[in-house]
Amino acid sequence: MKVVLLKRFKGLGYSNDIVDVADGYARNYLIPNSIAIFASKSAIKMAKENLRQGEKKYNEEKQKALNIAEKIKDITLNIKANADENGKLFAKVNAKNILKAVYNQTNYNIDDVIFEKPIDKLGKSNVKLVLHKDVSVSVNVEVSKI
Repeated sequence: MKVVLLKRFKGLGYSNDIVDVADGYARNYLIPNSIAIFASKSAIKMAKENLRQGEKKYNEEKQKALNIAEKIKDITLNIKANADENGKLFAKVNAKNILKAVYNQTNYNIDDVIFEKPIDKLGKSNVKLVLHKDVSVSVNVEVSKI
């Protein structure tokens, strides 16, 4: 079933995106929770018009995200965690930990974090920060023992 997203929804897309989802998911979750509407001809036309009108704002937000990406591309996020004597973490470093570290070190709120693999050991890793629909930046994460 095709639906038009009314707002950003992690894993599906952004506002005014037209996405294809399972019928039950749309009827039982997305539509009742005002996350999406059925993709009728008028809804699709409205979404395309909203995207056209929002293009200026979109470009401004993208430029702002590019500026932030330029500023934070060379930083190393320092995260402290509990670990055993072999360097294995008791709890994996998750997106919430990384988003908090980014905010503490840069005062920027980031949309999302993409891991190449879960961080479960002390040391350096690399993660991708999603700043905008079309802008992401890779940063280093250094996990040290508390």
